[in-house]
Amino acid sequence: MNRKVVIAVLAVVALPLACDSAEPEYLPDLTGRYVLVSHTAKSVTSTPPRVSAALVLTRQIAEGGRASGALSFQMRRQADNGASSVGGGWGKYAHYANGTMAVSLGGVPFEGEYVLSGDTLITTLFSVVPLGEQALFHTPAGKLVWVLDGMR
Repeated sequence: MNRKVVIAVLAVVALPLACDSAEPEYLPDLTGRYVLVSHTAKSVTSTPPRVSAALVLTRQIAEGGRASGALSFQMRRQADNGASSVGGGWGKYAHYANGTMAVSLGGVPFEGEYVLSGDTLITTLFSVVPLGEQALFHTPAGKLVWVLDGMR
């Protein structure tokens, strides 16, 4: 076979392969009601019944590697002395195909990462602005492991 023909054939075969290599990134739908499995903050992990929480995510927009929507969050924590406190609120979230996430809960911004594996959602979120200890007590700072409660 002529050398010019071989080069032309290789170019025709390689061009579609090069174009296909840029697959779109996967953007999962996080819509659903999740219950807390564990909460880790400041190297301390709490699990139910000491801490319980629910997170509801409702996707409203998804385009170009980004999805966003509304969220509601409710958490109950039990102190060593048996007293309990409840915190939570409503807000907005956005997550990206690259695994990053931003949350605004009651006007307080958080940024971090998320991983969705089956029905398990792991969020690692940190406050964008410094918060007092009381605010951190009621907000999703740190690593939270959630499991989907029911169907999406």
